[in-house]
Amino acid sequence: MRDRLAVELLRLRHDVALAGSLAFLLIPALGAAAALPHDGPADARAAELLAGSQLLSQAVLFIAAAAVYGSLRYTNDYRTGAIARAALLGPRSRLLWDRAVSAAAGGALIGLVGTALVATVLGLGSGHTGLTAQTVLGTPAACATAGVWGLFVGTMVRHHLLTLFVVPTTLFAALPVLAARPAVGRLLPLGAQLGMITAPDRAPWTGLLPAPYGALVAAAWLVAVGVLARVLLTRRDLV
Repeated sequence: MRDRLAVELLRLRHDVALAGSLAFLLIPALGAAAALPHDGPADARAAELLAGSQLLSQAVLFIAAAAVYGSLRYTNDYRTGAIARAALLGPRSRLLWDRAVSAAAGGALIGLVGTALVATVLGLGSGHTGLTAQTVLGTPAACATAGVWGLFVGTMVRHHLLTLFVVPTTLFAALPVLAARPAVGRLLPLGAQLGMITAPDRAPWTGLLPAPYGALVAAAWLVAVGVLARVLLTRRDLV
C-alpha cells in the first residue's frame, strides 16, 4: 500500500496538470501588478495594507487553481481508464485516499508558488510584499484542502469537462454570501479556507473565522464530502 502512495507522489514530478496549474499562477501575478497604483499610496502603512489586500485577493485564484488541479487528479485518469485499472490492484477506498494525499501535496505547492510569485510582484512594484506569518503558512494549507476538495468533487461528478466548472462554482458560491452574510459565508468551504489565510478583521474580507477554527471547518467539509465520494466510488462502475 505504501508503494502505491509513493507512486502517486512520484507522479507529481511529471504531472502535466500540475505544470499547467503552476503556469496559471501568472494570471494572479499579472492581476496584482495591474492593480498597483501608479502614484503609490499616501504613506508606507497604506502601501503595506494595499499589498496585503492584493495578496489576499489573489489567494482566491490560488485556491481555485488547487481545487481544479485536485479534480484533474481523478477525472484525467477516469477518462483514460487508469482509475479502473488501478482499482484492480487494491481497495478502491485506498485508491481515493492515496490520490487525496497527492492532491493535497500538489495543492500546497500551488499555494506556495502562487504566494511567492504574487508577493515578489508586489514587493517589486510597491516595496511591500503583503506577507504575514499567517499568509505564508495558511495559504499552502488552504490550497492543500482545496486540492483534496477538488479531488472528492471530481470523484463524484466524474465528467472531465463538467468538473472544470462545477469545482470552482462550489467554492466561488461563497463570495456573494461572504459579502452579504459573513456569518454564513465563513462557514462555507471557501470562507473557511480564507479564514486559514488571513486575520478576521483584515481586508478585503472581514468577519472570517480565526485560523484554527477555519481549519476545523475546512476539515469537517472534507470529511463530509470525502465520505460521500468514497461511497460513490465503491458502489459505482468505473467504466
